[in-house]
Amino acid sequence: MSPEEREQVLEAFARLGARGDGEALDPLTTFVPLGPHRRALWPENVVILGSRGTGKTALFRLVNEPRTAARLRALFEDERIPEATWIDAFSAAALHPEVGTLEAYAAGASDITLRAFWMTHLLRRLRDEVPEVVEVPEALSSVLAAPVPDLRAWLPAAEANLGAVNAALDAAERALSSADRSVMATYDTLDRIGQFDPGVRRRYLSALLSLWLSLSSRYRRLRGKLFLRDDLLDAGELGFADASKLRARSEALTWDAGALLQVAARHLAGESEAARAWLRDVPGFTLVDRGEFGWMPGEMKAREVQSAFVARFAGKVIGQGVVKASSLDWMMGRLRDAHGGVTPRVLLWFLSFAAESARKGPPRSRGALVTPRDLLASLQQTSRQRVQELVEEYPLVRRMENLRGLTLWLGRSEVEARLAQRRPDEPAGIPARGDLVVSELLRLGVLREVDDGKLDVPDIYRYAFEISPDYSASWRDLLVGEKQRAR
Repeated sequence: MSPEEREQVLEAFARLGARGDGEALDPLTTFVPLGPHRRALWPENVVILGSRGTGKTALFRLVNEPRTAARLRALFEDERIPEATWIDAFSAAALHPEVGTLEAYAAGASDITLRAFWMTHLLRRLRDEVPEVVEVPEALSSVLAAPVPDLRAWLPAAEANLGAVNAALDAAERALSSADRSVMATYDTLDRIGQFDPGVRRRYLSALLSLWLSLSSRYRRLRGKLFLRDDLLDAGELGFADASKLRARSEALTWDAGALLQVAARHLAGESEAARAWLRDVPGFTLVDRGEFGWMPGEMKAREVQSAFVARFAGKVIGQGVVKASSLDWMMGRLRDAHGGVTPRVLLWFLSFAAESARKGPPRSRGALVTPRDLLASLQQTSRQRVQELVEEYPLVRRMENLRGLTLWLGRSEVEARLAQRRPDEPAGIPARGDLVVSELLRLGVLREVDDGKLDVPDIYRYAFEISPDYSASWRDLLVGEKQRAR
């Protein structure tokens, strides 16, 4: 590879960082239709599970964009995916009540009231998106005409006329069946409800899950898709009978190393012919031009293909002595959160930042594209970027600044005491109780429990806060653990 060709490939890798943001990209030419995503769209599956960053929102956006929704069956090459109208039944969009409003209303609301909320809001969304299949009874005209955020203006009346709401949904199901149509009602960002009050979150989720457990048996044309953080399904199951049946109607979105690298290859192939030529030289790798859907990489399940891809980028091994590891294991180990997951966006950032660092170094024509120095610089930058992203969605992560410069592992009580201290730059609403903050950070995968109840921070967050690891732990044991997780 000439220095000029090398520079072209590095430039293509460097652009992956912008692709990680994803907002301006055409999902038809960037989305990787993997098996779990395909099965998640089958009509019988109600709950789509995944930890934060596993692509739930990306899939939510894909199915709710009319142009892409119409091409789902062709993109996924799966006839079991229905030709349907996909509607946003709940998300962070302004179409829905803000979570603070929901939390405030829950204080004096019964479980029946919360069920009435979900049923009536579903009817409202159907009325807005597919009005031809919805007949609004006179008893509900004022309910559906009231402003969405003002729950007190319409929810009491909706609860008082719950029979009419149920009848209107039944009528919509019959109208869809007569017209040979299907509607998929999708729900996202449910974990934002009751972020600091698990009881409120459980009640809303229980009401919604029990509703769709019932409707999934009752309806065939009107279906629900609940995009839910995987640790919350158990919490939702606590409030109603037969909730365990939802496990049989769920699909989990997971990312192994092969799927993550397949996403990177998909984006890289769309950058330039030089990048596609580089990919074709990876032993065992395949690339197909799918026309309107762009360049599609073949599956990368084989570890040999994964290792070959990473070796061409970063060399075969990283480190020396007891901390020596294959580049694949090192990279995935450094990017994992406390739940063992690596998100596609984090991987794209990491590859991009490493390539940017390499472009600043002297030109070379042989060997890997980047050096260990580039990888370390990228890890530090990726950590900061990931924390910044997380803080924007979960402001309580900023409390981790209270641990800056420390050496972990630390006892839970000490961490709780430090994280209980408010910061001048945090918004209102974050609790002063350190145990609640620690509990949420454990849920998010920012903290993890280790031996003797102590707490640690994964590398993907450690570098951003300049937290040092406890070297009393065996490096060899840690490395073996990473290899086992990678497999």
